[in-house]
Amino acid sequence: MSRERELISQLLEASTNAKSITQLHSFLLRCGLLTAADCFLCYSLGLLYAKFTTSTLARNLFDEISQPNSFLWNAMLRSHCRAQQWVETLRLLRRMAAKPSDLDAFTLPIALKACAALSELRHGRTIHAVAIKKRFLPFRYVCCSSTCRDVRQVQ
Repeated sequence: MSRERELISQLLEASTNAKSITQLHSFLLRCGLLTAADCFLCYSLGLLYAKFTTSTLARNLFDEISQPNSFLWNAMLRSHCRAQQWVETLRLLRRMAAKPSDLDAFTLPIALKACAALSELRHGRTIHAVAIKKRFLPFRYVCCSSTCRDVRQVQ
């Protein structure tokens, strides 16, 4: 790891409030150190924004990335899910699904959690179908909470 990366990592670890995160983000942009290709920095900043501010700021950072990879997609989905922003989680999933190659075995459980929270059995079935099509098996459940009364409905 270069000295520069090491210093940035230390600054990220030291960021404990919204003001310090915003200042660090601004500094990285001014110095040209934050690029969309740098998954580590984008992911780390996004996590800090989601942890110490609102997921809105994390989402703004994410939306600046022209071609996010599945790792960044999943991080953003997880951020919305943790904030219990179920509808936004599914909206973002729909946007991600426009490029099906980005969907992976880590994406679908996040989506299922949002479906379960919203009692969206229809969407859950669709996600289950994607899991089967992409061979992410064993993946036998769609309803992962008590919102589904009859497990036979989803088999």
